[in-house]
Amino acid sequence: MRSIGGKVQVIDYYEHLSPQEILYALTSRSELQDKHSNIVSTKANTLLTLKEQLRFSSIEDILIITVKQAKENPANVARIIKERFTNKKIVVRSSSVKEDSFESSNAGHFESVLGIQPDDSEAVLAAIQEVYNSYSKDGFVDEEEQILIQTQTENVRYSGVVFTRDIQQNRPYYIINYDDSGSTDSVTSGASGKSIYIAQDASIEAIPVQWQNLYRAIKELEGILTKMLLDIEFAITKDDRVFIFQVRPLAASYKFGRISDTQSLLQIKNTYKEGYKKCSIQNKTSLLSDMAF
Repeated sequence: MRSIGGKVQVIDYYEHLSPQEILYALTSRSELQDKHSNIVSTKANTLLTLKEQLRFSSIEDILIITVKQAKENPANVARIIKERFTNKKIVVRSSSVKEDSFESSNAGHFESVLGIQPDDSEAVLAAIQEVYNSYSKDGFVDEEEQILIQTQTENVRYSGVVFTRDIQQNRPYYIINYDDSGSTDSVTSGASGKSIYIAQDASIEAIPVQWQNLYRAIKELEGILTKMLLDIEFAITKDDRVFIFQVRPLAASYKFGRISDTQSLLQIKNTYKEGYKKCSIQNKTSLLSDMAF
């Protein structure tokens, strides 16, 4: 490999990172907590697993450090980050085992710090400390807890979250909550947001053009993480590229059950749709209304 300019990179935890392992870990977290520690089911490891599999979206460059590394040798951590992310702003993000289970997402519970210059070691270490402090507010912090460093996505047109199910009534829609101000955290922080609903059996041609690439990205993620209802954090840049920031179980929908039986819901929807079509009398148009009087 070296003779042709190649490089062999050994990733110790690769065997645990199949989509099946992630799903199993999220389903049986209490059983796997000791077995895998932070190997699976964290934000960082899920993104790392997906990064090389995605064709319709991208995941920014990833560096994972542990709380132990940050505490024992902060200068070395700062040096590695500076070398890895030259001339790019970074975001320092939480990646705790307390996030992203079927039962609860803990979305927004821990801190993320945006807009850090990687060559500003003081700012980098302060951001890492801020994320660590947000872990410690819940008590004991395992030293193997992860902190995720990523390139910050620039030139953002839309950002927000997608739910792959209507969490209120379990209807088969993709619900896109988004912001078009260029911010990447206004929706996830609860500061702002607009919404659009897209039926899961909609044709790509029927979808507004600005959401078509995101629709393809959602379908691809569902194909990888099968039978999971998903909560996807995303951004769409001004050149129409889709970036994925987070993929986790849609905890709010699992009150309806853990298995995503979308097809049966679509069949119910289409049955009602055909019933409405038959309401037409003598070729006159049927008008459907709510509280018509």
